[in-house]
Amino acid sequence: MQTFTTQPSGWTYTPADNPTTKELFKQLCLDFKSDPWGYGMSLAFDVAGECYRRDLENVLGYCPGCFGPEDIEDSNVRNLLESLTDPALLELARFINRVLEALKRAGRDY
Repeated sequence: MQTFTTQPSGWTYTPADNPTTKELFKQLCLDFKSDPWGYGMSLAFDVAGECYRRDLENVLGYCPGCFGPEDIEDSNVRNLLESLTDPALLELARFINRVLEALKRAGRDY
């Protein structure tokens, strides 16, 4: 079984650990406080692209460009998302959508 480490926290994730959606989001969003909207949108595109590649429900309203979904640049994020089950990935997408909606309501989008 593979183990993934997120940077810079060094949090280690093994798929068998079955972390909660909030735990995953917290670890993926280490830079969230400095730019919550920008970082949240970046993560939303990564998650939405992975959902698209798996032909899952389009929770985030994602439509890839003419060349298809972009590759996820951060290898730790990519490895973590690829290791999630379909239901876990969809739950993470729904959670990110709720966070982005809350940021919009608070006027923190741009």
